[in-house]
Amino acid sequence: MTKHTRQVLLSALKIVVLCLTLFLLWTSNSWAQIITDSKIAPLIEKLIDNDAHIRTIAADALVNMGSSAVPSLIEALKNQDSNLRWHAASVLGDLGAEAAPAVPALSAALQDEDGQVRLYATLALGNIGTAAKAAVPSLMAALQDKEINSQKPTLG
Repeated sequence: MTKHTRQVLLSALKIVVLCLTLFLLWTSNSWAQIITDSKIAPLIEKLIDNDAHIRTIAADALVNMGSSAVPSLIEALKNQDSNLRWHAASVLGDLGAEAAPAVPALSAALQDEDGQVRLYATLALGNIGTAAKAAVPSLMAALQDKEINSQKPTLG
């Protein structure tokens, strides 16, 4: 077995272990219980991990948690790290209508100093749909944002 093959297998094993850990963390309690912040916070931290696979797994886990992740994601929109803010907005967008309680925070994020945050807040509000109608005036103002209109969302 070559050194490269071992490295690839080791990386794959790390991802499998992380997936299994996240799955067990998510399913360890009764389905009827509310997911606590202590389970959500580590996933939010992983949204800015250096490894794109870990970021994706964390985002997917938060989406699978549904509306119980929304309050923590709203808090993440206020974080000093702009990378965390735009990833949080992206996950809220992936939640769609379940993220309706985040509409005021996402509307505020349309004024963020970082263009990437503004872009993902715009996309999230669009994905939330009619529940985000209160954000229409803010979205209309965002149409004038040349930085948003010239950006394309980045992957990972």
